[in-house]
Amino acid sequence: MLVVAGLVQRESGRALAQEAPSDSAQDAGENPTTVQARELFAKGAALSRRMQWAEALDAFEQVARIRSHPVVTFNIAVCERALGRYTRARHTLAEFSLAATGPNGAPDVPAAIVEDARNYAREIDGLLVHLHVTLRPRDARVAIDGRPLAVGAPGVLVAGLAAPGAGEPAAQDDFELIVDPGAHIIRASRDGHGDIVLNPSYPPGVHAALDMQLETLPAEIRVESTVPGAIVLLDGRDIGVAPVVVNRPAGVYRVEVQKKDHVTYATSVTVDAGEHANLTARLTPETRPLTSRWWFWSGAAAVVVGGIVATYVLTRPTPQPPAYQGGSSGWVVSTP
Repeated sequence: MLVVAGLVQRESGRALAQEAPSDSAQDAGENPTTVQARELFAKGAALSRRMQWAEALDAFEQVARIRSHPVVTFNIAVCERALGRYTRARHTLAEFSLAATGPNGAPDVPAAIVEDARNYAREIDGLLVHLHVTLRPRDARVAIDGRPLAVGAPGVLVAGLAAPGAGEPAAQDDFELIVDPGAHIIRASRDGHGDIVLNPSYPPGVHAALDMQLETLPAEIRVESTVPGAIVLLDGRDIGVAPVVVNRPAGVYRVEVQKKDHVTYATSVTVDAGEHANLTARLTPETRPLTSRWWFWSGAAAVVVGGIVATYVLTRPTPQPPAYQGGSSGWVVSTP
C-alpha cells in the first residue's frame, strides 16, 4: 500500500505535499517507472516553490499518468487553483476526496492534507460563477473558451473540464452552467442558424442569467439562365431577370424561367434554413407547327380566296348577248 512519506509545506497561502508518496519497500529494487515518478514529483515540488504553477502542474500530471496517488491528485488541484482554473480544481478535489479514503473509511493520507482539501473546496465554491442558461434551439452546439461543456450534476453543465475541441450539443434548453470567474468566449452554433459569440466577464461568486437564442437563417435561391433576358418567377411571382438571387424561409418553391419564343423552364426546389440552392435554366427555342405562324394563315387565306374565284370562273354559265336588231331591213346574220 502506498503511504505518504512527507508533510505539507505551506507556500504563499497554498498547501502542497512536498515529498513523493512511496512504497513501504522503497529501500531496494525500485523499478524505473517509480524512480521516474519520484523525480517528476520532486521537479513539480521545486517548481511550485518558485510559483511556476503551470510547469509544476505539467510535472504532477506526468506523475499521475505513471502512478496515481491521492497526494499527486491533491497537488494537481493546488496548481489548478493557483492558476485560477477553479472548475477544474474543484473537480480534482472531489476526485481526491474519493481517493483519499482508505478501505476502512478513514483518510488514507495525513489529516492536514484532507483538511486543506476541504477548505479549498469551500473557498472555490464561493468563487465559481453560476449561470442560468436559456438556449434555443436546445440542440445548438456550445463551447466556452474553445472547450465543449461537461456534465456535472443532473441539469448542471460545467465549463473548463473537457478537452479542447469544437462545441457539442447541450441537449438542454434550460440549465445551470458553472464557469470560472473572469472573461470568457462563449460560442453557440447550429446548422441553418446564425452563430452567437459572446465575450462576457463575471466577478467571483455571481449568479446571472445567460440568454442564447439563435436566429434561423433564410435559404438562398439563385437562378441563372442560358438565354439573356429571361424572366424568373417564384411561386408565380415575377422576381426579376436572370441571374437573380432571393432569400426565403425554408420550404418548397416553384421556379419558372420564361423567355419569348423559348420553352418555359419549370421545376420545384426544396431548401433548408441557411441552405444555398443554385439553378440554371437551359432554355431551348420553341418549335411551333407551320399552322401556328401568322404568315401561314395569311397565305392560306389568300389561297382560299383565289380558289373561290377560280371555281366561280370555271362553273359560271356563259352569258348570252342581248337580241340583235335587224334595222329597217330586218336582216340579221347568225353563225351556225
